[in-house]
Amino acid sequence: MSHRRSTVKGSLSFANPTVRAWLFQILAVVAVVGIIGWLFHNTVTNLSNRGITSGFAFLDRGAGFGIVQHLIDYQQGDTYGRVFIVGLLNTLLVSALCIVFAFCFGLLYRSGETFG
Repeated sequence: MSHRRSTVKGSLSFANPTVRAWLFQILAVVAVVGIIGWLFHNTVTNLSNRGITSGFAFLDRGAGFGIVQHLIDYQQGDTYGRVFIVGLLNTLLVSALCIVFAFCFGLLYRSGETFG
């Protein structure tokens, strides 16, 4: 003889797997948000205790170093913001060249495989 528990649909007990699943997900989200909030608060507190400012104000200061390869006009005394733009453009150039060379290499490889 088997005993069967009768469960009422929609009951809010821990025996219901749906209720347990939702509860664990809510607890996980609360834990993650709490940890992120604590980390943020701890970081801000430690930075202010040490007198360290955060932000993007440094982008207006002079960089003081040269970049050999640049697509736009750049001098050694330009700002870090200008250095960022020069570096971004250099990265885009190298990426475009890599895409072209990879396409050509793939085309040659596939042609050699097909006709060879």
